[in-house]
Amino acid sequence: MKTISVQKLKVGSFAKVVGITQAVFGFVYGLVLSIGVAAGAIEETTGFVQSLGVSILVIGLSVIIIPLIAYVIGWIQGAITALILNFVFAESDGLDIVIEDKK
Repeated sequence: MKTISVQKLKVGSFAKVVGITQAVFGFVYGLVLSIGVAAGAIEETTGFVQSLGVSILVIGLSVIIIPLIAYVIGWIQGAITALILNFVFAESDGLDIVIEDKK
C-alpha cells in the first residue's frame, strides 16, 4: 500500500469534471421531462400533428438546453469547490489517500 498526498486541485479540470457530470444528469432529466410532456400533449384533445410538433419542440429544447445550463452551473460549482478545497488543502497540509496495487 502506498500513501499519496493531494496538495492542490487544478480548478479548470475539476470544474470540467463536475460540469460534465451535471450535464449528464441534466440530459437524463431533460429526457424524462420531454417524455412526460410528449405523453401529456398527445393525450390532450388537440390534433395529432399539432401535438407531435409541440412534442418534438419540447424534446429538442429539453434535451439540448437543460444539459447546457446544467454544465454551466456544474462548472461554476466545480470551480468554487476547487478553490475552497485548495484553500483547505493549503491550511491542513493536504489530503492523504492510501492506494493499493492489485496483481
